[in-house]
Amino acid sequence: MDDELSRADFTGLSDEHRRLSIQTLYAGLGARYRELESTIYDARGYRQSFAKFAADYPVLLSTCHSLRRNLPSGQLLDYLIIDEASQVDLLAAGAALSSCRNLVVVGDLQQLPHIANDAARDTVAPLPAYDYNKHSILSSLRALYQEQLASTLLREHYRCEPAIIGFCNKSFYQGRLVPFTQSEVERPMIVWRTAEGNHMRQHQGGGRSNQREVDVIVNEVIPQNCAGVSRTDIGVVTPYRRQANKVTHAFVEEIEKIDADTVHKYQGRQKDVMVMTTVLDETWRGQTGLQFVDDPHLINVAVSRAAKKFILVTNHDLLSKSRHIRDLIDYIGYQDLGGGVSDSEVVSIFDLLYRRYSERLGSLAARLRNELKYRSEDIAWTVLHDVLGESPYRHLAVSSQVLVRNLLADVERLTPRQASYVAHRASVDFVVYNRVSNRPLLAIEVDGFAYHKNNPAQLERDSLKNEILHAYGLPLLRLPTTGSGEEQKIRTALDQADAHWVQVATQGSDL
Repeated sequence: MDDELSRADFTGLSDEHRRLSIQTLYAGLGARYRELESTIYDARGYRQSFAKFAADYPVLLSTCHSLRRNLPSGQLLDYLIIDEASQVDLLAAGAALSSCRNLVVVGDLQQLPHIANDAARDTVAPLPAYDYNKHSILSSLRALYQEQLASTLLREHYRCEPAIIGFCNKSFYQGRLVPFTQSEVERPMIVWRTAEGNHMRQHQGGGRSNQREVDVIVNEVIPQNCAGVSRTDIGVVTPYRRQANKVTHAFVEEIEKIDADTVHKYQGRQKDVMVMTTVLDETWRGQTGLQFVDDPHLINVAVSRAAKKFILVTNHDLLSKSRHIRDLIDYIGYQDLGGGVSDSEVVSIFDLLYRRYSERLGSLAARLRNELKYRSEDIAWTVLHDVLGESPYRHLAVSSQVLVRNLLADVERLTPRQASYVAHRASVDFVVYNRVSNRPLLAIEVDGFAYHKNNPAQLERDSLKNEILHAYGLPLLRLPTTGSGEEQKIRTALDQADAHWVQVATQGSDL
């Protein structure tokens, strides 16, 4: 018997079973509809002849919210199947239940629950099992009927790589799932950690983001791990909406954009490659988000969205105080023979603002000029002198805190509001100019997060400055302290500014 089992082609048998099942389904559909007269229904007509409509189309698709109003008055469905039931709240489910004779609920209590509507949070439940804030339709039925409720666990798993679903199986399903997939990918699970530093930012209007993790995804994770994978087969998932938006913006110029969304929005979906960005760091402010990010339901959904490869992008200390994320990291390390963690090469000169930073910045730290008031500007000031010492840029020099008025030949192009701003001694942090002709080449601003990105008043002033310099054709480079790769950005901006002024001179512009 053992010898017979060892020779069995389970993969071939499974494929054959799937092929025959599809053939049987198509044959049944053909036998049912081949002799039926084709009828076209409109929005009004299907209600008036609903019995014939239901005979022609015995399976209907709808949301719980719209089902009741799309059925004729008094009409009941024989069976209602509610999918992803852990995310269906009791109010929406109640409206749908009024439309059926029999109910089948399909869902997973180990995945994310519904998000309660604020308008209904104060509703008083007649029984604990009907608590709108606590229960979905799935958990409510469980609480109400307990062991009397007939239930079946769908144990067979056909979607994810064995290693990927293996983590979820061990962590959340007590080993009850049976994977029916075979490994096809080398290193199906990877941890990618950022360089030292506190890279998370909490926004004044709510939410959190981590630009460094976005830069790591764009510059390292996707190029090094997704060769030959279509952008439509790659997803980025995160607990935070602001972070999802940042990732989306980072790929905005691509024809095929990578789909980035929150974990809650990804439930029920999948991608061949899923990248998760955790956003948090080890600061006390980062720790306040750990209960949300480390939630077992959220981690289960995020990991199991990946069909072939899962990549976790997280902070340098690997969220040491987490529980489920740490389990995930340790699991990946075990699967990869003790490895599994890749260290990012993406750093920023402004990492020197943190107590801990990459040792690769040690040389820069030792060379800081300590000539300017703010450390962030002094770091940029030092790097600018380094870059301008390179052969292509030795004809250039740089000045700090230059008044905008001194950069303009006149103020005739300014609106009254812009002119007022300039008159109040508006300045730019740095101006790179030709040391022979003294002609300005490029303006540079250093944007600290708290003072700029998280300050609506300063954002408005920054916008004014952008408009003024654009009106007079002076290129501007903004260096956010949450970014990375500043030296190369400076070189690229200098080259582009030089090309800009050559074009201006060729066109004979008076800029």
